[in-house]
Amino acid sequence: MVNYNEMKSIKISRCLEATISTLVFRLKRDGIATSYVDRLVVELLRRDDSFASLLVRLLFDGVSKDVVSERIMTMVAADAVVEDDTPECALRALCDSLHSEVAPSVLSSAHVLHRALRDRTTATHKIFAERGVGAQQLAELMCQLAAGEYNDKNIVG
Repeated sequence: MVNYNEMKSIKISRCLEATISTLVFRLKRDGIATSYVDRLVVELLRRDDSFASLLVRLLFDGVSKDVVSERIMTMVAADAVVEDDTPECALRALCDSLHSEVAPSVLSSAHVLHRALRDRTTATHKIFAERGVGAQQLAELMCQLAAGEYNDKNIVG
């Protein structure tokens, strides 16, 4: 298992760390070298304990996160972006890049989702854009949740 917390003192959520480790293992085992960021987003959305999953439930009122995941994977299958790097190196570079943006904060699945929405080449960006959801909306929701300003009685904790 890859321990991303040991890389250059990156602070990373346990959910994100576990998801990355599992995804890297699967991608290497299956010989997949396409659309790493989209695949990471899909894996994060599948987890009920991820911040990204919560954000998608809030942004796509009434639309299942599984439906969003399936749409992303359908688009990846149709128009996969071939990666030049190994999954381990590519996802490490993603974490390094994100860490430089949010330091000294802890990286979470929400940061990965936000990066995917900012990148117009990802299937994630395209699927969210179809629903009129962009990186700015996601960032505003993240800030509202962090500040305790989001007034939805259905959110627990």
